[in-house]
Amino acid sequence: QLKKLDNLIDKKYGRISKYKQFLESLNVELPIKIPETRNINWMHPILFETREIRDRVKENLEKNNIPTGEMFYPCHKQLHLNGDKLNLQISDLVFNTWLILPDSLDLTDEEIEFVVDKIKEVVG
Repeated sequence: QLKKLDNLIDKKYGRISKYKQFLESLNVELPIKIPETRNINWMHPILFETREIRDRVKENLEKNNIPTGEMFYPCHKQLHLNGDKLNLQISDLVFNTWLILPDSLDLTDEEIEFVVDKIKEVVG
């Protein structure tokens, strides 16, 4: 498996590049590339202005059989940690406005374009 790693990471970068190419005209934020680092991009989240927009996009994608994911539920919201007593705005923002897009290595350019077209139906 390790012999295939560089090739798999390169394929992942190709998928990410296509998403960036198709999404660049929309009002969404994409993960940034930090100079002199190499992120493996194990998931591909995008940031929307509000939770309402994120939820409308998620609903439209799922209506078209496109799986999505939400970011991790914030630890400080868990009941055994006293729920909402902490004010961690960045954690709340990430959870409420980021949406994880499909990012299989097997996705074709056409499938990525289809996903982005469905996003554009809501925020385009």
